[in-house]
Amino acid sequence: MLKVNMLFVNFINSLNLAHKHKDKELFFKANKLIINFCDFLQKHGLIFSYQLQTLHNTEYITVILKYYRNTPILAQIKIVATTTLPKTMDARSAQNLFLNQLKTTGLLVLSTTKGIAFLAEAKKNNLGGSVLVEIHIF
Repeated sequence: MLKVNMLFVNFINSLNLAHKHKDKELFFKANKLIINFCDFLQKHGLIFSYQLQTLHNTEYITVILKYYRNTPILAQIKIVATTTLPKTMDARSAQNLFLNQLKTTGLLVLSTTKGIAFLAEAKKNNLGGSVLVEIHIF
């Protein structure tokens, strides 16, 4: 299970700004959590693609953003966990939260022992984890 760090928080903020400014891509320093999160977003069709590059012994990621009729697929991503206060839960709590989430518009994303997953996937696989972000799709 990967924990939120300041680089991830800054990446999410940059991703939100890139969508707000209708940028086509975002270039950012990468770490394991950011790479796994981008892999998750691409798997679910929320970004077009991403590419890793190494410059001066530092890994960077270029994220190609996805739009539909000039509107970003990702309307907003909100940080739920913080670097000092992770929001962890067991499988039972995830199931209870899933029932409450049916009343909201955002999709919760968790970091689990099996990787990054939407709350519904975690519930289906009886997994708990750390809540990373809430994603709002247009």
